[in-house]
Amino acid sequence: MNDNFNIVMGILIPFFGTTLGAGIVFLFKNEINKKIEKILLGFSAGVMIAAAIWSLIIPALDNYENKLLGAFICSLGVISGVGFLMLSNRFLNINKVKDNMLALAITLHNIPEGSVLIRR
Repeated sequence: MNDNFNIVMGILIPFFGTTLGAGIVFLFKNEINKKIEKILLGFSAGVMIAAAIWSLIIPALDNYENKLLGAFICSLGVISGVGFLMLSNRFLNINKVKDNMLALAITLHNIPEGSVLIRR
């Protein structure tokens, strides 16, 4: 296969996947069943954890010659992120307003990715 086909497919596959995922919103115009909501939230959390591992943690580990030191530093980063989310949830009551929770999640999601891009 040629490079142009690979580029087009590399753009179209995520585009259609995102469109399909966003289109599911139209199936739940009113109230969503709590069980379905928990399933969807669990699935999306799993996808985000996988993305964090493959896109952030594994490349960070590859930057260290001493793998034990790299694992320690990455573990500190993950633990501090979890701690920050727990503290912010406790003191800011973010879960009470889903829009605030979404805004904070998007912001926190972009901080490590931005720092990786700055380093390159």
